[in-house]
Amino acid sequence: MVSSEASRRRLTVIVRVALSASVLAFSLYFLNILLGKFAAQLGELASLRVARVAEFLLLFTSAVLFVIAALAAEARDRPVPSSPIQQSAIKQREE
Repeated sequence: MVSSEASRRRLTVIVRVALSASVLAFSLYFLNILLGKFAAQLGELASLRVARVAEFLLLFTSAVLFVIAALAAEARDRPVPSSPIQQSAIKQREE
């Protein structure tokens, strides 16, 4: 049972890191959108905008990290089979 608990803790860390990184990437993307929207009023600060390809990569990275977090959370919350009959039933479903 120790390995199961260690695995659950490791997946929890993965979920937290992936979600935090996803929120950070999306926040940077959103900040870039706001900089573009108010470029005329900001003057020199508008030169801090990210190029279009980098903007796409920020949004793509945010989406990928969010999916990783969702899959890790699902794997973490999956019940662990306790009997050999349950284990064989799970193996049959996977095939």
